[in-house]
Amino acid sequence: MRLFQGKFGRLRDVATEPNGFLYILTSNKDGRGLPDATDDKILRIVPLDNEIDDFENCISVGNLITESYPRQCRTEDGKYFVEQILEIPDWVRKNAKWGL
Repeated sequence: MRLFQGKFGRLRDVATEPNGFLYILTSNKDGRGLPDATDDKILRIVPLDNEIDDFENCISVGNLITESYPRQCRTEDGKYFVEQILEIPDWVRKNAKWGL
């Protein structure tokens, strides 16, 4: 892991997911050096070929989700994706004024 050498301290463990994400656990608060409150981290590395092209993919990589209806997801590069609603929820049916 020369790519991260000297960046995050001790890299304690590494795990992968089927979607290609790589997780790295750092461990710096065990009495060595001068650790601070932000030393221990879980880093998520997203593959470069993981193109975000819909709402589900956007949330699966941990992007920001707005508290709106329908929910929206925004990528780090500013793309927005809106959740597809396939059914009208009961709370909408009960509160909406339906006209003919």
